[in-house]
Amino acid sequence: MTSKTQLSRSDFLKLSGTTALGLALSACNVAQPTATLIPTQILPTATEPPPPHPPQVTIPGTELLSVTSAIVGQEYRIFVALPDSYTKELGRPYPVLYVLDANALFGMTTETVRIFNLLGVIREIIVVGIGYPVDTFLATAGFRSRDMTPTEIEGWYDQNMKPGFADAPDDAGTGGAAHFLQFIREELIPVINKTYRTDPGDNGILGHSDGGLFCLYA
Repeated sequence: MTSKTQLSRSDFLKLSGTTALGLALSACNVAQPTATLIPTQILPTATEPPPPHPPQVTIPGTELLSVTSAIVGQEYRIFVALPDSYTKELGRPYPVLYVLDANALFGMTTETVRIFNLLGVIREIIVVGIGYPVDTFLATAGFRSRDMTPTEIEGWYDQNMKPGFADAPDDAGTGGAAHFLQFIREELIPVINKTYRTDPGDNGILGHSDGGLFCLYA
C-alpha cells in the first residue's frame, strides 16, 4: 500500500513561505556584489589634472621677431620664413617679400612661395610677414584700419569699426598709411637687412583688401 500524507492549508502555507524565503535568500546571496569588483583606481578624482593639449602646428624654417615702432607707437609681430638653402649657402643674399596682414596670410604665402620654388616658377626668397601682437585676424581689424588707409575720415572708425570689433583699439582711427610706410622703410627694413642675408635692392610687398590699397599707396 502506498501511504499518502494530507497537508492542511496552514501546513501548506507554512511550507510555501519557508521555501519562498529560502529561494529569496539564495537569490540575494548569488546576486550580492562585493566592493572588490570595482577597482578604485579607475574612478575619477576631483584633483586629477586635465590631459595635456597636443603641441601646436608650426611651420618649419620660420622665426618670430618683435619690433616696436617709435614712428607709429606700435609693437609689431614680425614673421620670417627662410629658404631651404639659407643655412647651406652661407654667402648668398636673398630677395625679400614683405607680406601685410601676417596674422592671416603668412602661412599661406610661405607655403605658396616654397611650392612655386620647388616647381621652378620663382627663385628662393625670404618672406617677412608684418603682423600684430594678437592671436586672431579679427583682432587686427582696428590696427589695419589705421595703418593701411591713406585718408583720414572723421568719425568713420567710431561708427563702423568699434561697434563690430570688440578688440579694436580706442584710438586707432584711419589715415595712418604714411606713418606705417615710414615704419617699414626706416625701422623694419633696416632690422631685417641687419639680421638676415638680404639683397637690399630687391624687395617686394604684398597685401589684400586694405593691404592691397596700402600697396598701391606705397
